[in-house]
Amino acid sequence: MKATVIENFLTEDELFDIEKGFRANTDTKLWIEPILWLPGEQAQALYCYPGPSYKNKLCDSINEKINVVFGKNECDNWHILNGYRPYGIHTDSLDDIVDAHIHSLPDGYEFGWTFLIPLDDYDTNTIVFNEGSARTKLSNNWIEHESRVPQHSISKDIYQQYLTHESEELISYFSIDIIFPWKKGNLLAMPRTSFHCSDNFAIKKIFEKRALIGWSLLPL
Repeated sequence: MKATVIENFLTEDELFDIEKGFRANTDTKLWIEPILWLPGEQAQALYCYPGPSYKNKLCDSINEKINVVFGKNECDNWHILNGYRPYGIHTDSLDDIVDAHIHSLPDGYEFGWTFLIPLDDYDTNTIVFNEGSARTKLSNNWIEHESRVPQHSISKDIYQQYLTHESEELISYFSIDIIFPWKKGNLLAMPRTSFHCSDNFAIKKIFEKRALIGWSLLPL
C-alpha cells in the first residue's frame, strides 16, 4: 500500500450533496478535539459525524467509488474535518501507550486507508512520510520505543516551507513520500499506518480548512 492521489475523485455536485446531507440532518454529531498539551488554548479541530439518518447513504455512495479503485474496504466512519491548528506527525493506527483502548482493531481486520478529500481549495498541504507504524500513533513514542536514529533526509528549505510547527530534531527522523496540495475534490489515500502531518498553515493566516475524511479497515 502506497500513498496515492486521484484528481477530481468527487465532482462539485457530489461534494454539494455531501455537504447538504450533513447540514440537513439534525442528528449530525459534533466533536471538538482539544490540544491536550495546551490546556485552555484553541481547539485543534471540529469533527462532524453523520447521524443514523444520513450515515448509511453517505458511506454507501462514497465506498462504492472507493472500492472500485482500492478493492474491498470497510469504511463506516466518514466525517468532515474542520481543522483549526496544524496537526503534528502521527499515524491513524493506534498507540499501545496512549490510547489502544480507543483505536484497537476488531478481530479479523487490519488497518486500511486514510482517505482525505478537501472540500475547497486551500493553500495548504498534507505531508506523507515513508515511515510508519501499526502499533504507534505518536511520533515521539515511535522514535523512543523503536530506537530510531536520525536520517537528516529533509532539506532545510522543505522544513522552512512546510514543517516549522515541528522541531527540526523531530523532522530529522523522517523522509517524505508525497506532499499533497489541498485541491477541492481530489483524493489522497494513504495507509493508516503511515506517519503524516499538516503543513504549518497557521503562519499563512488560514483559520480553517475542511475536508471529508474516512478511515478504513481491511478484512484479513
